[in-house]
Amino acid sequence: MALGKSRTVIKNTVYNNIGYVLQLLISLLLIPFIIHKIGVELFGVWVLLEVIVTYLSLLDFTGIGGAFVKYIAEYHAKKDFKKCSQVVSLGWAYYTVFWIIMAFLIFLLREPILRLFNFPADIFNTVSLVLIGILLISFIRGSFAVFRSVLLGVQRMDITNIIAILASLVNAAGVILFLSMGLGLKGLVISGLITAVFTVVLQTVFAYKILPQMKFRPFSLSKDIFKKTFIYGVNIRIASIAELINTHVDKIFLGYFLNTSLVGMYELGAKIAKIARSFPEQLLPAILPASSELHALDDTKNLHKLYTRGSKYLCLLAFPIVFFVIANASLIMILWLGRTGYKDSALALQVLSVGYVFVLLVSMGRLIARGMGIPQYEMRSSVIVVVLNIGLSIILIIKLGFIGALLGTTLSGIIGSSYFFYSFNRRIKESVFSILKKVFASPFLFCLVSLGISMLAGYIFNQLFPNPPASRLDAFIRLGVNGLIFLSVYLLFLFKSRYIDKYDREIFSGFLEMIKLKIRRKK
Repeated sequence: MALGKSRTVIKNTVYNNIGYVLQLLISLLLIPFIIHKIGVELFGVWVLLEVIVTYLSLLDFTGIGGAFVKYIAEYHAKKDFKKCSQVVSLGWAYYTVFWIIMAFLIFLLREPILRLFNFPADIFNTVSLVLIGILLISFIRGSFAVFRSVLLGVQRMDITNIIAILASLVNAAGVILFLSMGLGLKGLVISGLITAVFTVVLQTVFAYKILPQMKFRPFSLSKDIFKKTFIYGVNIRIASIAELINTHVDKIFLGYFLNTSLVGMYELGAKIAKIARSFPEQLLPAILPASSELHALDDTKNLHKLYTRGSKYLCLLAFPIVFFVIANASLIMILWLGRTGYKDSALALQVLSVGYVFVLLVSMGRLIARGMGIPQYEMRSSVIVVVLNIGLSIILIIKLGFIGALLGTTLSGIIGSSYFFYSFNRRIKESVFSILKKVFASPFLFCLVSLGISMLAGYIFNQLFPNPPASRLDAFIRLGVNGLIFLSVYLLFLFKSRYIDKYDREIFSGFLEMIKLKIRRKK
């Protein structure tokens, strides 16, 4: 793969990681504050209402929104600004109509929907009002999301991340202000509305600034563009439905079969598991527009290199993070929440992380397949995930309770991801065994040995200081010791092996030089 394209992908990945880390810090600091102000039960209510609106949005079975980034990137690469404009116009018109219909239906059916769950009777009217507020937030974000797709399609992740960081700060300020005023769940809604308007205004303004050739004509739509995005989008939609089910269905079933407190406990563990997965995931947003551009230029050779190299870098980040998180789940929960008593959340973090890493490791192939215009392999694996997750979660929650929810999600993710990995590699004529050996085996073994040495050191540390951690400071010290040992051993294996080759070093050294030049120019 050409160094220029590699550096573009890496540059956008760096922006994604910077943006994600800052948003993550804001979120991690905010959640304990929210729980302190409204309690775990109401926090579980808020999470469940967000999931309900998210699931009802699945009534959009066409999924053409999933095609926006691909086709904007493709037409932009070909300098076809007319078709870029047609994609944007279609996106705005389609989703505005969709969310108007959604708002009307949910407003009429909100009480029957809410009575399916075990919400406390004394706050039922408030819950109903908050549901409408979350729906309005989703309407604002959904109707104008196509302008964010423009920024992603032209590979300006720097701008999307700056906007996201600013939006997180606005939301945090709003949450702190309105919860301190005693507004509770209503305060979360007000803050969300302000943040949604702030976000879409900035995204729209910058989309026109970056792509001034874009002409917005929402009532002059192209049948050809609609047909292309519809066919492509249906496959992507099925995949996105599966991802939503795999992420949220346990919360629905826990709220229905058990109680909202367990929804809150599940969400706390799942939050950290998603964070662990999300660091390496920041590589992925840069892949779809890059692969779409290479596919538009018929550069098959570099597409294959993008797949193998991208998967390699994904493994380098994913394995050490997930291994460390699984081994130190209890300490992480104490560090975050400041006290013990979250065993269910720690268990959720451990079990879900196993399934998440399987899904993560095939994500590079999924994005490459989308860029190549062959999303059917992702769609088929997603059907497997949907069927297994719904069936397994219901059966296992009834039989095993809380742990059954975790197992249902994890097992379905493992099986569906394995199917995609096998079928996609056959399609592009890559040897499954060769990819496993060349890409996955080394970092997995390095992490396994590093974890063993880290756990041995942790055992010795516990013998010297036998008291269990009971505060953030205790947890921080123990995590620091474990992390330093784990990372040192992992990096030693990594750089002493041949896994990092000359090409990798050229890419990263070139990117560092580019950063130095930008710093000098600013000075």
